[in-house]
Amino acid sequence: MIKYVIDTSAVHRFFQDPGLYPMWRSVIARGEVGIIPLIEFEICYSAQKAGDRVKLIGSLAKLFESLTPGPEVYDAARSMQEALTAKGAHRCCSPVDLVLAATAHVEDLAVLHVDKDYETVARFWPSFKQIRLDTGQPL
Repeated sequence: MIKYVIDTSAVHRFFQDPGLYPMWRSVIARGEVGIIPLIEFEICYSAQKAGDRVKLIGSLAKLFESLTPGPEVYDAARSMQEALTAKGAHRCCSPVDLVLAATAHVEDLAVLHVDKDYETVARFWPSFKQIRLDTGQPL
């Protein structure tokens, strides 16, 4: 069962040295970490050629469970952006980060990240759950 949805920042950090985060390796191995297509797109943006992209997609598929946001996620993203804008914090989140945060909110998951933007979202959206890969513990 998926408990977390991963951000690009955490994927990059994990790819750099998966040995740094032994507690998360077992969580990932149990299929508890999902990935949305927008994060896959961001990861694959770094591919230099078609073969690199194929390898990246293969690695992501082995590690993370596929999670496709439904239409209600976009309604939640609008609400989140509205709340952030009211506090002057709407520029803390890129559109991709906003959709990921809304996916986590709608699906009752925690965003796994290494990105201060999600900490900002959590300050203004109290029910939003987020955990830093580099300092947090699995739920």
